[in-house]
Amino acid sequence: MKGFLLAATETGLGFDRVWAMVEPACPLGREAKGRARPFLPGQEPELEAELARVDAARQAWDLAPSLARSLHGRLARLRDLQGSVASAVRGATLDVVELYELKRLARLCEEIEDLLARLPWERPPELTLRDLTAIVRLLDPRGTGSPGFFVGDEFSAALGRVRRRKRACELSLAEERREQAAAVARRVGQEPGAGGELAVAAADAEGLAAAHRDPDLLAVREAGGHAYFRLRPGPRAREGEELLAHLREHERQEEAKVRSRLSRSVARRGPDLLHNLSVLGRVDFLFARARLAREIDGRRPVLRPPGEGLAIADGRHPVVEASLKGTGRRFTPLTVELAPGAAVLTGPNMGGKTVALRTVGLAVAMAQMGLLVPGRLAWSPVAFIFYGGQEEESRPGLSAFAMEVTRLREPLARRDEGGLLLLDEFARGTNPREGRALSAAVLRRLAGSPSQCCLATHHSGVAELVGIPHWQTRGLRGEALADVHPAAGAAWLYEHMDYRLERVSPGTRAPREALLVARLLGLDEEVVALAETYLQARTDEGEAGAR
Repeated sequence: MKGFLLAATETGLGFDRVWAMVEPACPLGREAKGRARPFLPGQEPELEAELARVDAARQAWDLAPSLARSLHGRLARLRDLQGSVASAVRGATLDVVELYELKRLARLCEEIEDLLARLPWERPPELTLRDLTAIVRLLDPRGTGSPGFFVGDEFSAALGRVRRRKRACELSLAEERREQAAAVARRVGQEPGAGGELAVAAADAEGLAAAHRDPDLLAVREAGGHAYFRLRPGPRAREGEELLAHLREHERQEEAKVRSRLSRSVARRGPDLLHNLSVLGRVDFLFARARLAREIDGRRPVLRPPGEGLAIADGRHPVVEASLKGTGRRFTPLTVELAPGAAVLTGPNMGGKTVALRTVGLAVAMAQMGLLVPGRLAWSPVAFIFYGGQEEESRPGLSAFAMEVTRLREPLARRDEGGLLLLDEFARGTNPREGRALSAAVLRRLAGSPSQCCLATHHSGVAELVGIPHWQTRGLRGEALADVHPAAGAAWLYEHMDYRLERVSPGTRAPREALLVARLLGLDEEVVALAETYLQARTDEGEAGAR
């Protein structure tokens, strides 16, 4: 997303956390997610189609949740076999595990295709899986339906003959060893174990002597007060073991021939297999986004013609909303409209300006990444998004103000591309007089461009100075202020603050509620009272500088 979400915008908006909530069930889906790129201006038809697919998947999940859960379960069992298929296409011989996985994939494709067909949706034709019945028959020639895979005798008559000879040889050797063990038991008085090994206590002098004398026993070691012997292979046994080794190698070669033949057959179906693996990844990624939409109550955004700006109604920031819910508080939905050019947002401290900017930016970022949005968004795609906020990480050797200026250079230079710039307390790191002037100058520069900019500020008169729209958070109003008590604390502030936005006239004065907020947050009362005295005695520094 480099070039679309500039500088620290991805983390500043919280998009990284929302994107992490898109959780495909299988490696193929995660790969598809990793390939996702934003839809930019000029790609509106492709974006419209993608949003329609996600919305259709979400509705299908809503209408048939049991089928959707079954689909998710099947997708979670998928593995990435693109490497195995590619190897077969290149002429490599697949091993037994790879053949087993391909058989399993073919059966899963049958099950997933059935579920996709039964879901109540108009499935995009490009998400249709190809028939892999030939692969199933190839790897299960008897039609047993067994989930496993073994290179059985049914794959090759020659392999069957070798295995029959091998089994006969193994039986003959086993009989030879049983007869030899019985003879040893008669001579020594103790029968070797199943592995052909005999343990004689060191204290048993007579038994030890008999074991050492026996022609069919070979001393191998002494340990733990015992002497250990094993059966000495006779001429017939040695001959049988040599034959068995030869038959095992012959069996291995015949199995390799079968695997080579099966691999060639797999290679011929390589295009179908690779097609299905690609489709499965896209289906998984699609339904992962549908699951997110269900979690956040996402809605399909509406595309506007180029140059018409954006409007969001009842917009929510899912990360902030979840955090508030954890403390028993409720997120106040956002409604705002931004035309191309610039606008100003003012409001009291803790009045929700930062969250408002982040909600707008996140909604646009989500929409252009093919996600449904928590709120009703109508917008025309932007070339980039820049969020300059108070959560920006510092860089060694740069002050906060220097960091702001450095990061603003790129989006300002790209203003004619039609981006979205969200500036939270720009120039807060310098004195109020120059900060107000810089804010106004940046807005003036952007006012006539195809980009959209909203600058949140505490400076009064900026919108009037530039002649641009002015939005304001409602903040604390008369009835609430009448009930305030210094000991009420932050809980009172959260309860009575009105975070909704309203359009005001450009000359509307920025709210001055910092001292009230400081008092409610528990700042020393003498400090607050002294600040009120200073405020009554002199003109605010920012307003004096402006004159």
